[in-house]
Amino acid sequence: MLIKHCIKIFMDNKKMMNVSKLTLKKYSYYFNDLQDYCIEKKKVSIEDLTAPFMREYILYRIEVLENKESTINSHIRAFKSFFNELIREELITKNPIDKIKYMIEDIRIETLLRSI
Repeated sequence: MLIKHCIKIFMDNKKMMNVSKLTLKKYSYYFNDLQDYCIEKKKVSIEDLTAPFMREYILYRIEVLENKESTINSHIRAFKSFFNELIREELITKNPIDKIKYMIEDIRIETLLRSI
C-alpha cells in the first residue's frame, strides 16, 4: 500500500477519535516531512519504511536538520502511534520503529535561592 494512503487512513482515524486540531496539525507536519523524504529516496510503499530506513530518517533530522531532542522525540512518538495504528488496521504486521529509543533530553532546572 502507498505511504500516502496509510497516512490518510491514520489521519482519518485520529479525526474520528476526536483528537485536537493542534495534534492533527502536528501529525500532518510530521508525516508531510516524512513523505517528502521518502519521495526523495524513492520510497513509496509502506513496506519500504523498514527499521533501518526509519533510523536513517531520524539521523537525517538530527544531523542535517539539527533538530533538538524534544523535536526528535515528538517525531518518534508520532511514528510509533502511526505504525501501531497500521497494525490495528492490519495493513502491516510489525512496527519498524518499535525498537528505536527516545533521545535523552537535557533538562535544566532553575532553582530560586533565597537569602535568610
